[in-house]
Parts: sequence; C-alpha cells; structure tokens
Amino acid sequence: MTPQEKPRAAVEASLDLAATPPVLWAAFTDLDKWPRWSPSVKSACCVSGCEWTLSAQFQLDLELPFPVGQWSGVVTFVQVQPAVAVSWEAHYPLTVTAIHSYRFKPSVPGTLMTMREAYYGRWVWLYQLSGFMGRRRKAFDLALQNLKVHLEAGS
Repeated sequence: MTPQEKPRAAVEASLDLAATPPVLWAAFTDLDKWPRWSPSVKSACCVSGCEWTLSAQFQLDLELPFPVGQWSGVVTFVQVQPAVAVSWEAHYPLTVTAIHSYRFKPSVPGTLMTMREAYYGRWVWLYQLSGFMGRRRKAFDLALQNLKVHLEAGS
C-alpha cells in the first residue's frame, strides 16, 4: 500500500470526552485496560520497540465481525504524536490491510476523540457485503462510550 492510495472503505466514530488531550492520552495508552473499554479487544501488549513510538509493535487479540472473527496479530505504529494522533497498520484475512487511527482534538468539554479504520485491498468488497463495516462502527461507538465511563469512574 502506498501512502497516496485511497482506501476502498473506512469506518469512523467520534465522541467529546471531558478530559484534556494529555489526560485522555494517559488513559488511552494503558494497554492493560483496553479490554475494559473496547469490546473488540481481548488483550493488547507491546512486543517490540519503546511503547507508543514510531515503528514500535504490539500484539492485539481481537474479536471482529465476520469475515474476520477472532484475530490475533502484531501491528506496527505508522504515526505517533502523543496526545494528538496515533495510527497503526494491521493485516486482516483476505489480504486486507487496515490502518487504525485515533485523533485527539481539543474541544470545549475537553477532547474530541475520533477512531477511524481505513481498509485497503481488493477483497474489501466482501467485508462491505458481509456488514463488517456497520458492526465495526457500532463497536467504535461502544468503545468511545465505554472509555468515557472509564474516565469518569477514574478506573
């Protein structure tokens, strides 16, 4: 995939959270707590490089919609700007590459957090046909709502 290539599909969700970008970033980067707020994440841990730096890698175990299902893989950071943006590249079945990103934009209540996943590869149409994108969007919405509750509870 070249940086100029347009994704064949993308899913995005945003939510305003009552925390500053640095406070939200600190909560977000605690990988051990990801399964508490993200329904798709079963586990996450750093496996190479310094955590939250460009080219670092971490292991993700996810429960994704059909046609993927349970997925386990190593993802590589392709962008890291603490408290601003982070993106990583994952390789899903059927040679579909996903670029997953989070953006942290200051807002009146604190931070507008946006989750986005862009899909590349010739089999993306099968993901679209199966309803994968709609279910991912619902999972993104739920993850953001759960993160909001997690932050408000201070856990």
